[in-house]
Amino acid sequence: MSVPKLVIAYFLLTLITAGLLLALSDTGARVGIATGAITLCLFSILAMKRNMEQEGEERIGRAESKFRERERKLIADKGKIESVLDLLDQGIILTNRQGKVSRMNRKAREMLGIRGRIQGKSLIEVMPYHEAFECLRECLEEGEEREREIREGESFFRLKIVPLRLDGEVRGLVMLNDYTSIKRMEKARQELISDVSHELRTPITSVKALVETLLDGAMSDREMANSFLESANSELDRLAKLVSELLELSRIESGEMSFQFRQQDINAIMQKAADRFRLQLDKVGLELEIDVPSSLPVIADAERIEEVMTNLLTNSLNFTPAPGKITIKARRDDAFIAISVTDTGEGIPPSDLPHIFERFYKTDKSRGSQGSGLGLSICKHIIQAHGGKMWAESVEGKGSTLSFTLPLASPSMVDAR
Repeated sequence: MSVPKLVIAYFLLTLITAGLLLALSDTGARVGIATGAITLCLFSILAMKRNMEQEGEERIGRAESKFRERERKLIADKGKIESVLDLLDQGIILTNRQGKVSRMNRKAREMLGIRGRIQGKSLIEVMPYHEAFECLRECLEEGEEREREIREGESFFRLKIVPLRLDGEVRGLVMLNDYTSIKRMEKARQELISDVSHELRTPITSVKALVETLLDGAMSDREMANSFLESANSELDRLAKLVSELLELSRIESGEMSFQFRQQDINAIMQKAADRFRLQLDKVGLELEIDVPSSLPVIADAERIEEVMTNLLTNSLNFTPAPGKITIKARRDDAFIAISVTDTGEGIPPSDLPHIFERFYKTDKSRGSQGSGLGLSICKHIIQAHGGKMWAESVEGKGSTLSFTLPLASPSMVDAR
């Protein structure tokens, strides 16, 4: 039996006892007994009230404890949801029916450059694209999914909005994907196809024209036929070189090209590359100077670095009129060796300088026969594969300097050798 029931039973027993005593006693005794019974009844009533108040307080305390526990669980669950949303590599924005933002994950903030509080702001305030707001409005009004592609300058976004019903209210779930890198890759692929087609078209057209001329009767003139065949052979060599460079660039960019990194004497590599050009340089009246210390060991693939030097020296030879000078220098730069090839040639226009390492880029479009425009791009990829960097400096009309770095061999490697 609970405490309130005991109090009530005690109160009823007191009343019955008091009634019996009043029936048996005299008047004075009845008054005393009645007074005592009333006092006892009042005491019982007060005790019962205190007990009820105490039990009520305990019930309220238990209810408050359960409420706080539920609140803590809801907060914990909300924290888990927020953590999961922040791990997604997709922008997520949740809005109410009026288009006011209630939640936004970390990726969406990064994509839109949002900082600070966003709760209560309209979607168009945090994502200032009219197309996105219209897409959200249509989704919420019609209750159907909407998709849209948005372009902002050089940025591309794919937008998908889904209607949700949460807590009896229709909300908008905005999913945002950044397609900028994919669009850039598509653009680069299209440009590459266009450039390759253009570069292939020129030698193929030339060879076709020469062959057609020979078939039309030029074969009867032996001297002319030989001249045409030499020209055709030259164009085919150019075509073969272009295909070879394209394959080489593709292997480097895809990581399929292997490198044999070993400790090398940078002076020996420079001398070997320069020896290939000495006769040509003497023939056209250009001076070659090599200023490379013999005590600078590097970690490199000697064959690939010779390829880089061959390309740089070829460019200097083609664009430096006589009398001129080409200088090869090397110096230590912290943990690297910096190598440079400087000429006194025509130089590179300032507008072209930032682009010379791009595929198929030529500073003078009229010089289509002097290379494919792939050489410097291949050189830069080779140097980057070595852990170095490549850059160019030039003053138009006075010459150019193309430089690159290679990692210096550590003292322990030098001693081990």
